[in-house]
Amino acid sequence: MQNACEDGYSIGIDLSDGTAKIMMTSCGISKIDNLRHSYAVSKLSSGSAKEALIIGTNTKDMKSRREITAEFLFFELSAVGFLGLAAMLFKEKQMGVIRVHAILPVGKSAFTLSKLILILFADLFFSAILTLCNLGAAASMAVLPAVLLQAGILSLIMASFGFFCAITLPDFKQFSLLYLVLAVFITTPVFLAGQTGIVMDWIKFHPMYHLFTAMKNAYFQTPTTNVLYYAICLLSIVLLFLLARHGLNSEMKREG
Repeated sequence: MQNACEDGYSIGIDLSDGTAKIMMTSCGISKIDNLRHSYAVSKLSSGSAKEALIIGTNTKDMKSRREITAEFLFFELSAVGFLGLAAMLFKEKQMGVIRVHAILPVGKSAFTLSKLILILFADLFFSAILTLCNLGAAASMAVLPAVLLQAGILSLIMASFGFFCAITLPDFKQFSLLYLVLAVFITTPVFLAGQTGIVMDWIKFHPMYHLFTAMKNAYFQTPTTNVLYYAICLLSIVLLFLLARHGLNSEMKREG
């Protein structure tokens, strides 16, 4: 019985010595453990116990696959869009591409969009491949539309923010420090609140937490349908794009 209860889901009731003893292995989340314990106690009560409602069909392995894929993709997209675009821009600034572009008959919006679209396509391709490799073809087809939508939103937000920071800051050292702040103080609390059960009442005001939750919900086939969420994301993308374009314009003026 002890071996059977080691999966973190099963509950055993030992009646070998005449006294009921509940046996189970913690799943790591106290609220779920308490619910499992309460269900076992209800089975021992004199009244008729209701059967547990099955709310999902994921095995423990598939559940873990979905969770780790959502987490990895979220942090990967947060870093790649931000760092990847910055690396390109700093190199182009050193080569004088921005100075040359200032005299070309190409709009600043087109220059900005060309960078953002490149990062977007790369992120979407990576998201699809990662999902297919981790979940398999059948499970991936069911979640990919929602996953790619969330990946596109996150990619555009981070790439636009990275563009603005890279075009505004004078060198890569300052940008690296900014990225360190982003990684340690912005994305880490999101992971802790979303995965460890640590209670943070203020986390609901953290914009990255809502992006992380939306990504995770997409992998568990419960996509976010909140219109306000999508409206704020769209507004954020537009504002960051305008900031990036303004930063590009200021840099071109500075370059002469």
